[in-house]
Formats: sequence, C-alpha cells, structure tokens
Amino acid sequence: MKISELDVNELVRKISVAIAPVIFSGVSENTPASLSRERVKIMSEIMGRIGGVLASGDELGPDLHALIAAYTDGMKEGYEESFSYLLRPRPIPGDTR
Repeated sequence: MKISELDVNELVRKISVAIAPVIFSGVSENTPASLSRERVKIMSEIMGRIGGVLASGDELGPDLHALIAAYTDGMKEGYEESFSYLLRPRPIPGDTR
C-alpha cells in the first residue's frame, strides 16, 4: 500500500483525535483563554505539518514547504473557528450587569 492510496483527510482526522489529549492535557474551563489559544496554535502547527507531508503523496518534493504552509493555515482557521465558542468570555454566575 502507498500513501497515495489512503484517505489522507480521514487519516489526518484520526491523528488529530489521537494527539489532542496530549496537546490539551491539563486544559480545563478554568484555563486562561490565552493559554488555550497557545495550545490551539501548536495543535494547528503540528497537524499542518503532518497533513502537508501526507498530502505530498508517495514522494516528498520541492512543494513540501508550500503544502505544509497551506495545511497549517487551514488547520489554524478550522481550529480557531471550532475553539472560538469554547474560548469566548463567559458571564460570571450571579452577575447582573
């Protein structure tokens, strides 16, 4: 079997699910948003690199850097959108302002 025969998107999703517990270890609802955003950024960078390499197919070529950059940008956008809901400011219970 070759990399080009795999469903790269499915593989990237499964890798993301597998490494998320490591990247987000210790993060909770009490974690400052700035720290959570740092974790989202590093997750995007890691997954962008993995995705770019897998998307390059069976052989790594001169376009690898561009593929990694494109995947990283896409991951950042996707993760930031997904996590924006979780990282939004929340009202303080009992605060009537």
